Amino acid sequence: MSVLFLRLAAALALVCAAGAWASEPPGLVIDVQGEATLAGKRVAILSGLPPGAEVSLAPAARVVVVHTQNGRQFELIGPGAFRWASGRMEIVRPGELRMRESADAAFGDLRIRTGRIAQASISMRGGPGESKLELVSPVSTWLLDPPKSFRWQPVTGVASYRFQLTDSNGKVLHELRASVPAVELPAGVALEAGRTYGWQVQAELPGGRAVDAWTEFGVAGPDLRARVDRARPRADASFADRLLYALLLDEFGLREEAGGLWVQLARERPGDPDLALRAQR
Repeated sequence: MSVLFLRLAAALALVCAAGAWASEPPGLVIDVQGEATLAGKRVAILSGLPPGAEVSLAPAARVVVVHTQNGRQFELIGPGAFRWASGRMEIVRPGELRMRESADAAFGDLRIRTGRIAQASISMRGGPGESKLELVSPVSTWLLDPPKSFRWQPVTGVASYRFQLTDSNGKVLHELRASVPAVELPAGVALEAGRTYGWQVQAELPGGRAVDAWTEFGVAGPDLRARVDRARPRADASFADRLLYALLLDEFGLREEAGGLWVQLARERPGDPDLALRAQR
């Protein structure tokens, strides 16, 4: 069995273990506007609400909470206080509470975590104080379509780069030398849906030294593409529904697809620290 598939199996095992607690799922905050607090602290987007958690809203504040297994959404409008209990929000002090089924018909798929590309798969070699090589894209991700190019950060003083693309068995599919930190995938190199691949770059430094880096990616198969298509929000979708879609992409290992969404969401809610971290990632 290849190292790649061992990593995928290990990642899946960790995910399954982490999901064992989910028989009593918490609520998940997927939007906050205005002043809202939980146990005296500001409520942040992507905060979990355990059973009995009470959220207090100032006048005109708005919070959206989703049931993490069935996608049902609860919109809380202040002033008022609300409690998460028995898989739903209930009013504690007068406030407005609205409920709707999730617009994301595939949200339940968040519980079905398929094998992912191992996210800690990048290796970089070089001695202390030496240059490092950082791969940019595609890195540790599933892709909906085969990549058109491969990119990495330039390394100061490099004379040339050696690029190599391999399949999951280590067979070399394409290799060349490049003078710039990018390679276009030739039309004659066909990558198959549902398969995983690796790519490596070696940077040749003056004096005969070299640094290199390796990572992996996968091309989504028909089942994964179908789930993503079912979940894709409309152009006029709410912030909450677009955030659910970004979570879905992350859970399915489509990290690069999710990245642009996290950047956009963080711009819309600039005061939220977790969104800012996801956008920087």
